[in-house]
Amino acid sequence: LIEDEEEDLRLSNSLVHKRIEETLKESWLHELLKRGSNDDEFDMILILASQINNVQTSILMTIVHRIREVVGKTMPIQIITGGNSEKASLLLDKHSYFVRSGE
Repeated sequence: LIEDEEEDLRLSNSLVHKRIEETLKESWLHELLKRGSNDDEFDMILILASQINNVQTSILMTIVHRIREVVGKTMPIQIITGGNSEKASLLLDKHSYFVRSGE
């Protein structure tokens, strides 16, 4: 997922980077989240990202908000990133947390 490109970036025949906001609207993602949360298949949602340059609370909150629309307010969400020398962490809501491991 990419956060600052204006359009999708095709890296190969099988890999396309998509804008975060567009990916969060995808029907396949909503169906997966809805099925997992309704059937108690998920204990939590874990998001691994290669990099979020600054602790950009707006993009983090967008991710959490869109997921919360499908799974409700109490499903734990953990966002983990790397690729930056600075460690960071942030409580996004009562059940959501962001951590950047640093290098």
